[in-house]
Amino acid sequence: TSINSINDAINYSEPNIIIHAAATKFVDLSEKYPFECVDANVFGSTNVARAAIDKKIDSVIGISTDKASPPV
Repeated sequence: TSINSINDAINYSEPNIIIHAAATKFVDLSEKYPFECVDANVFGSTNVARAAIDKKIDSVIGISTDKASPPV
């Protein structure tokens, strides 16, 4: 997620708290497209944190979710 998109959302909604739970959820897709997985999970989370700091957001809640994997 681009930091510009995050900043736009923060500017529009003016939140006091951000709840961040976005991630690439499927192991098989993450294995097939690892760079997209890193982009969504690592850089997206980093951008949320940076934007929250820049905009002086009171709190950020990060939610870690289980990843879904097809049965073997």
